[in-house]
Amino acid sequence: MSDDELMSIFDEHLVETAAGMVPFREANEADQNRYLEAVVGGAV
Repeated sequence: MSDDELMSIFDEHLVETAAGMVPFREANEADQNRYLEAVVGGAV
C-alpha cells in the first residue's frame, strides 16, 4: 500500500488546527502528524 493510499483512509476525518476544523488532507503536516499520533494513542 502506498503512502497516498494509506493516508486516504483519513480523507473524511476532520483535524483540529489553529484555523479551526479542516479536512485531514488540508491540514498542514504538523497538524496531520499530531492527529495521527492521537489515533495511534487511542485518543481519537
